[in-house]
Amino acid sequence: MHFLTALVSIPSATNRGRDNALFWTFNSVVECYLHTVEVTGSNPVTSNKGHFNYVILRVMKGSLMGLLSEFRYRKISQTATVNDLLKEFFRKTIHICASLVPFLASWHYSLTITALCLVTLAYVYCEYNRMRGRPIPFVSRITAYASRRRDDGRFVLGPVTLSLGILFTLLLFPPSAARVGIFALAFGDGVASLAGKIYGRIKIPGARGKTLEGSSACLIAVYASTMAVTHNPVIALEAALFAMLIEVLPLKDYDNFFIPLAISSLVVLIG
Repeated sequence: MHFLTALVSIPSATNRGRDNALFWTFNSVVECYLHTVEVTGSNPVTSNKGHFNYVILRVMKGSLMGLLSEFRYRKISQTATVNDLLKEFFRKTIHICASLVPFLASWHYSLTITALCLVTLAYVYCEYNRMRGRPIPFVSRITAYASRRRDDGRFVLGPVTLSLGILFTLLLFPPSAARVGIFALAFGDGVASLAGKIYGRIKIPGARGKTLEGSSACLIAVYASTMAVTHNPVIALEAALFAMLIEVLPLKDYDNFFIPLAISSLVVLIG
């Protein structure tokens, strides 16, 4: 009995060891057995049908958890696991949702500007409290999940640069140019990161892990989104090339701020 108890309480430091279907199945069986013996003082399999069904359900749950955990850490490319892709998809979904802001601004400009300011301030407040050990329910959990490894133990700056980039773009540029810049951020940066995670093979020197495949996806996405706004292939190509150049630079989270401003400036200059 003491031996079984020791097996169940294997230290959680062996995280990857726990991400194994057989381990989870065995762990669930032992845990159920110990729990039933402690509560009823009888064998869970022979005592009655109800306890036996309980054991079967726990075994099924443990097996499923193990399989899901193994799937999460399965590599889908040279550098990324399924878990990496899920987190990146979550982050870039937020980026892509930024494409809705120009439509909201065309509906009610001042309300959209006010909302962006309030959302930015609210996020800064929540993140400050998270860093002080006072996490805000829901918001802090989303932030922690979406953060990159480089953000561990640090203020997650990405959402701030994202909202400020969109905010200043709306304030400084005409609606058409602002829409091109925000679309470049939403689709170009978002698609580039996902494509790089899945298909990335050829690393760009000096770009801190960014790939040729991801940058090519950025070029195509920005070209398509700019064409949808300007209907001018020359402007679309120049904007796409410029966005790809900025995306390649090792700007970390600051590309969220510079991409929409730079692309909108270019559209104004050449338009």
